[in-house]
Amino acid sequence: SKIIRDSYKELDISELPPGEVLQTSWNGELIFIRRLTPSEVQQHEAATPNQLLDNESKPFLSTATAGNSTMLVCSAVCTHLGCIPVPYLGAYKGWVCLCHGSVFDKYGRVRQGPALRNLPGINNTEYSGILCIEEMVFPNEPSLTYYFNEVEKGFWGFGVLGFWGFGEI
Repeated sequence: SKIIRDSYKELDISELPPGEVLQTSWNGELIFIRRLTPSEVQQHEAATPNQLLDNESKPFLSTATAGNSTMLVCSAVCTHLGCIPVPYLGAYKGWVCLCHGSVFDKYGRVRQGPALRNLPGINNTEYSGILCIEEMVFPNEPSLTYYFNEVEKGFWGFGVLGFWGFGEI
């Protein structure tokens, strides 16, 4: 199997309206899924670096095939002290952590502290209304390719360390 248990999840998001947020759990952690409208994407793309507290980490966006929208999947845990931010609040209508006052925009980017880091993005891909969330793309794929040589009765492989082989088995 190419999937590690609990590190992969599929969700039917075909009924999630543009501009709305879904909260669910994945891999033992709460996450937010937000369907961004084209106007929301345009508005938040216009943010200048001096308006953002964290310019290093970028949101993980994927283009939705259904509904002319963009999907954002991010952690639902505040990067300050681990509280759960509330959606649709604050000046940017993203999330606000009511415990300590951190404000995040609709991309999960921190706009007001005390948090200094964006909500971590999570790898996702959308296929015809089904959102696939996973830690890595094919995390269990072998890093080596094995060949069996019938004439020499041996195994040969090619991988990170180059070409190698061993004789009869």
